[in-house]
Amino acid sequence: MEDSILLVTHACEGYDRGMLEGRMEEAVKMFPGETIHISDGERPPYGGEDIYNHVFEDEWQGMPYKEDLEKLTGHQNFYRAGAQYNNCCGNTDLGISVFADGGKLTYLTDLTIWEKDGSYNLLEERPHNARREGIDMKNNLSIDYTEWRTLSSEKVLSV
Repeated sequence: MEDSILLVTHACEGYDRGMLEGRMEEAVKMFPGETIHISDGERPPYGGEDIYNHVFEDEWQGMPYKEDLEKLTGHQNFYRAGAQYNNCCGNTDLGISVFADGGKLTYLTDLTIWEKDGSYNLLEERPHNARREGIDMKNNLSIDYTEWRTLSSEKVLSV
């Protein structure tokens, strides 16, 4: 996992109604690889920017600037989290497909928010984890789902 990146989109108040507060900071601090926060430029992420290796500001609703996405080229393992899966996170993923040569995206379902009609839920509470194949513009993404609590107990904490 040390060659992996934890890529978090908009982990801050206003996108998740406080649901990720506490648990996101813990996950970022425990993650053995590189950590990146995609920021809206207005709200600080839970735990502050200093707990991340890098902070990329988004150009529009979770879509980082092309220059930042190109910095991800060559990386293949991305653990994904944040808010909101069906909006801003999807724009980040689209950018990875188009500008960063794709890779494997593993969504941490207990650290990702799904919003629908003003109702906020963890992605793990979605019955079938609405699949993401529609954002795979270059057919270069592999998308999977797991829970942080499972991953941290099996892999991260034993590193």
